Amino acid sequence: DYYTAHGEDAKYIAQEVYHTSSVIKLLGSKSAPLPSVTLSITLAKEFLRDALSVKQLRIEIWIPEGGKKSASKFVLNRQASPGNIQEVEDLIFANTEITSPPIVLALRVSQLDGVRTLGTAFADASIRKIGVSQFAENDLFSNIESLIIQLGVKECLIQAEGKTADYDISKLRQVLERCNTVITERKSSEFSTKDIEQDLTRLLNGDQPIVGLPAFDSRIAMSAASGLVRYLDLMRDPSNFGHYTLEQYDLGQYMRLDASAVQALSLLPGPKDGGNKNTSLLGLLNKCKTGQGSRLIGQWLKQPLTNLHEIKKRQTLVELFVNDITCRQSLQEQYLRYMPDMHRICKRFHKKTATLEDVIRVYQAAIRIPDLIEQLEGLETQELAQSTLVKELYIDPLRKFDNDISKFREMVEQTIDLEQLKNHQYVIKPEYDERLQMLYNKISQLTESLDEEHEEVGRDLGLECDKKLHLENNPTYGYCLRVSKADSKLIERKSAYTELSTQKSGVFFTTKTLKRHSIEYAETREQYQRTQSSLVAEVVAIAATYSVVLEAVDDILAHLDVIVSFAHVSANSPA
Repeated sequence: DYYTAHGEDAKYIAQEVYHTSSVIKLLGSKSAPLPSVTLSITLAKEFLRDALSVKQLRIEIWIPEGGKKSASKFVLNRQASPGNIQEVEDLIFANTEITSPPIVLALRVSQLDGVRTLGTAFADASIRKIGVSQFAENDLFSNIESLIIQLGVKECLIQAEGKTADYDISKLRQVLERCNTVITERKSSEFSTKDIEQDLTRLLNGDQPIVGLPAFDSRIAMSAASGLVRYLDLMRDPSNFGHYTLEQYDLGQYMRLDASAVQALSLLPGPKDGGNKNTSLLGLLNKCKTGQGSRLIGQWLKQPLTNLHEIKKRQTLVELFVNDITCRQSLQEQYLRYMPDMHRICKRFHKKTATLEDVIRVYQAAIRIPDLIEQLEGLETQELAQSTLVKELYIDPLRKFDNDISKFREMVEQTIDLEQLKNHQYVIKPEYDERLQMLYNKISQLTESLDEEHEEVGRDLGLECDKKLHLENNPTYGYCLRVSKADSKLIERKSAYTELSTQKSGVFFTTKTLKRHSIEYAETREQYQRTQSSLVAEVVAIAATYSVVLEAVDDILAHLDVIVSFAHVSANSPA
């Protein structure tokens, strides 16, 4: 399988990805040829991630109609923009941390009591949060510029201009372009507040009536929220219902920055910086081990505190970890680096796209929490106020999490075969189902047969198993044997052995017996997966009930990760 791009997109990819035009193939007639390039799945996903998160481009993925490769027509399968990656999140970000949140902002300009007033609504669909804000705006539109910087907005929805140019919209465009924010025009009808009350009632968690929330009184902001909900198409996916939160954002709680200040201070990496982390303050300070930590440190840089008490709390925490190098290094290398992005996993739980691997990742994080608490309790402090701060911010919430998640750990240990994790296999324990037990017994017999054939070939070739003759489960050939290129002459001109391929790691080959066992093993393993699918769905459904607990601890771990990152940089920076 592969991806292709055509026309101007093909030329762009040739220069940006391959850095040469020689990869372009011309399709069609000579009079009107169509430039085309081909990308492997890995390279295509890497390019698409970069296009969305760095280059601020929109993407579309088309597939052959009816799923047939020979089809002459293509249909739109997925599309995404910098602020709306929902359709491609599981495709191109499945095994990659989202370090920069895809914030999309909807904006509405109106007159309130003769004063120009802006209503805004923003969302981060990756963690299911909606925020609203409404404020008076000046002729320079400096307030909205500060808001865009504070939130790190990737994309902004504005009302499409009519036949007559709107002065306010034109000024807004200038601000958005200055902030490197993608502009998306939407019809004015999409900002109608007719359905917003019932939409938010279904989307938000909790039982409090929407009309009783302070944010609901900001009618212009609610108009923006309506446009936002429609653009993200949140009502189409039932897994969104009851899982969003709504907050009223206070523009004045942080120091206000404009685009010029961000650029002058080199706070954030620019589109042309590439992978060079030393060109921005974020790149220098971000030594976080988790995706959620990387997102939070970027948020803190864009939202400088103005509250002296809160500033001193952060400084105290950083100082503690600077002084205790053992605790700091242990947290980074033994705990934080193994903590998954709980918000994203919980989203997969609710969308019912999660797998046993997601459940296991949560479990592996949960069993580390008691030792993490012990590590924090051993943190060297000089004053009671310092130890109290650590206890309130980290130890007590983590203890509560450890207690709340205990039943989850028990469930995993009772239902999932943890012994199979060393083989990177995620399966339900066979004793849970008679059919699974039968298939498990057959898999065990086939594994023994594979090992026996491995040993038989080793004796025939005079090679020591696992040192010179390796039995491997190859993604292309299934179970096969591998020898070094130097030893490959031993299988030449021997009809009992069939060479499969030659790679850097050596020569892959098989035998008739090994091939038969390998095919039977793969079929039995696939049958096991099909048989356990209903049990897996039950386990994932139970795991989904712990989402509130997991999302809460995710925020604590992100906070700890950022503080430890600051301490790491402080301790290792040049004097």
